[in-house]
Amino acid sequence: MITINLSLSTKLYLAQAWRGTTDSLRDFADENNIEWEKVLDEMDSSSMNKKNQAKALVNYCLKNPEFFIAYLNRLSIQNRNWVIPEVNEDLAKNHLMVTDIEHNCKLVSIPSNKEIVNQPEEKSGDDMKKESSFSIKSGETKSTAINEPDPQLESKYFQILKIINESGKSMEKQSSVYSDDENKLRDQLVTVLTTHLSGGSVTAESINRKGKTDILIREGGSNLFIAECKIWRGKADFLSGISQLLSDSTWRDLYTAIIIFFKAKKISDVLQTVQKEISSHENYEKKVDKSDRSWFNYEFHYPGDKKIKIKLAVLIFKLS
Repeated sequence: MITINLSLSTKLYLAQAWRGTTDSLRDFADENNIEWEKVLDEMDSSSMNKKNQAKALVNYCLKNPEFFIAYLNRLSIQNRNWVIPEVNEDLAKNHLMVTDIEHNCKLVSIPSNKEIVNQPEEKSGDDMKKESSFSIKSGETKSTAINEPDPQLESKYFQILKIINESGKSMEKQSSVYSDDENKLRDQLVTVLTTHLSGGSVTAESINRKGKTDILIREGGSNLFIAECKIWRGKADFLSGISQLLSDSTWRDLYTAIIIFFKAKKISDVLQTVQKEISSHENYEKKVDKSDRSWFNYEFHYPGDKKIKIKLAVLIFKLS
């Protein structure tokens, strides 16, 4: 039996990290077969405000590891960077820790003499044998990927995506300023990324492998991030854009993105088409998660080699 013990301050962090409405909290409970009446019983007051309900949900989830992991997986990207270390500081006392790969949290046991740090370290084969993991996904199998993700690079990747997502939302609010010129839209993102990132170089139209990538971020002599910017012209062009991105990537380029801008009337049509048609691409592996209303994360394999996995995010912005 796994027991999750967190301090009151950590529970408060988790409650504050939740950005959902009361309805979304209820939806979360329903989706995970949590009895909402029992959640309310965990409340230390009769107040029905969101913070108390979130704290009650955390308290209830701590009684079940799967509920707890599901709760963490539903926290927003921007908050997880500080929530996970806080949780792990408490869990270390019980020889547990939460790992976060591809926004898929797992609760794992650790040897009693292993020091816990904010980011999980690479483990030796002996350490891996000692671990037992718990995931909310049933029937999960060990990854066969040759290029396993690095937790630190993974964190930087999602920080880049977060910057692009926030910048795209800002561009939506000032859509009249922007034309449907892919180069101008790309240059705006490059400017924002250059302003916000340190320790790496951000370039546009950079030669890489077979072609030129719209956005390339390099760090320490290696590619950290590659992205293509596209004006929406339908599913065929979208799928072709993914092929172009993969073609312009090397097998070492693990973190990629397709950034879509469009001026059609119905964004719902584009969102539905992307989610429905992306699985028809020959290199598609699986959907990982959904980070925002128009930000989806997927896994693809490298052309000609199914053991080389590529992270591909799709971000969509409406400019009219």
